[in-house]
Amino acid sequence: MSAQQKIKASNKKSLTAKALLIATVLLVLYVLVPQIKYFHNSFATIRHADYAFVGWGVLFVVGTYVAAAATYCFVSYYKLNYWRTVLIQVADGFTNRLLPAGAGGIATNVVYLSRLHKSRIKAGLVVGLNNLIGFVGHLFLLFILLSANSISGSRIITIKLPENLGLVVAIVALVVLIGILFRRRLARLAPNNANSIADAVKSVLQHPRRMLAAFVSSMVLTVCYALTLYMVMLALNVHISLPQVFIVLTVGVAALAVTPTPGGLGGVEAGIVAAQISVGVTADQALSVAFVYRVLTYWLPLLPGFVALRVALKRAYLVI
Repeated sequence: MSAQQKIKASNKKSLTAKALLIATVLLVLYVLVPQIKYFHNSFATIRHADYAFVGWGVLFVVGTYVAAAATYCFVSYYKLNYWRTVLIQVADGFTNRLLPAGAGGIATNVVYLSRLHKSRIKAGLVVGLNNLIGFVGHLFLLFILLSANSISGSRIITIKLPENLGLVVAIVALVVLIGILFRRRLARLAPNNANSIADAVKSVLQHPRRMLAAFVSSMVLTVCYALTLYMVMLALNVHISLPQVFIVLTVGVAALAVTPTPGGLGGVEAGIVAAQISVGVTADQALSVAFVYRVLTYWLPLLPGFVALRVALKRAYLVI
């Protein structure tokens, strides 16, 4: 690729990122701005929270790191030290806030695994497989919950459609489309590393029991996030069913995937608020839940994540 082509590609990438950011900001503003009048009530709700439930939420957040490390240990076809892997997942609590779409956490795990796999490509495949298993596990749990709800004959969600639904759909579709185009450049790596990828896939799939264990631990990870959200709701006297909690979490995860800000900042909050309102939670309560949940899962892990990163670098678990 010539220098001129590289400049054009860089400019195109920059424009794409800006377009994605603008689309996301529009969506966030559309969801959150109408709720500003409820902020005062939200802070009043937080002041009267039951902090015993918040404490349980913190424990479930800790559980997410334990489960995430277990999934990596099962997925990796090289033996990993479990507690060292837990340390790396805690460090992700800091690095994942540096770049959008989970890129910081992905890069940290690729660097960590490449020390053992002796190949960034194979390490990247393990990280990709880990994320794929997590995605499938989340969908599987959602399917089970919806199926159980269908069998019971009760409705777990009643969606209140906004007046300008078409605008919301258009903005969401634009964000998703631009996000897909933004990631297409990653596919260019595949042809040049086909043999390495094929060997890595073969090595991983030779251990179906470990893949099953990874699938189970990834679902435990998702359940821990769902229970964290549920504990926050109980702490703030918000009462909805567990299936509804899982649907709210799913919307938040989807927003995280397409929001071009570190840790999905802004987009996740908007998604969680909108999803709660759709199941009948009042706007002030929805804002309170979104705020406290993000404190526990986004802001609280920053300090221990930074400490874990320093320890990992000092002990050469991460070599950049």
